[in-house]
Amino acid sequence: MKQSFKEYVAKRFRDIISSETAPDSKHDILVLLGVNDFLDVSEYSANIVDAASFSVDGDASVFDEEDWFGRMFMGLREPKNLYLLSYQQYVYYTAYAPNLTKFKSRVVIVYDNVRSLFPIKKAAYLEKAGAENIETRPETMPIYQAEQVSIDGNAYCSFTAPTECRMVPFFTKALTVESSRKQCDDILEIDEHMYTLDVFLNRAFQDSKEKENPWRKACKGHHPGR
Repeated sequence: MKQSFKEYVAKRFRDIISSETAPDSKHDILVLLGVNDFLDVSEYSANIVDAASFSVDGDASVFDEEDWFGRMFMGLREPKNLYLLSYQQYVYYTAYAPNLTKFKSRVVIVYDNVRSLFPIKKAAYLEKAGAENIETRPETMPIYQAEQVSIDGNAYCSFTAPTECRMVPFFTKALTVESSRKQCDDILEIDEHMYTLDVFLNRAFQDSKEKENPWRKACKGHHPGR
């Protein structure tokens, strides 16, 4: 029986937890970068340090240095075998916390290695054209975002690059793209735009929340490795 995308994701995450935390118990903080979009973490709710901000794409008004940081600091002191943070939480926590060397030695960042753009709400899109049509970074942009772009009326961001932590890619299984003789009215031209594949994958991940197989799409062209 063929494994569904949801089943694959769940098993892959269990394998990562087992491989990263079991051999070395000091790696007890898993940070999810872009993985939240397709991973169901409901069975790990007890491991989430601050549930109220875990799935939020907020700024310093959400991840503030007083109340929010205090909740995170105390949550990380509670005795648990595993702590789960979003990348958004991690970036703001490390911006406020002193003495990060010991903290970062506990961290494993599990990242989505197939996308470079991640969806954000349209209301959160802040990028504006500056002088001579050169885009400038708005001061209010969340510090975990490197860039914001708008494509076909939808808003996306790229994340800043993590440093000084162990990095684990979520997707490691390679599949060969096979041609099909089936008729398809919706064909993706991957060479059309540098972000075409990202837009397709974001749409597929969104569809995966409602369907068993999000990949039923005919594609032609190729995408150079990132």
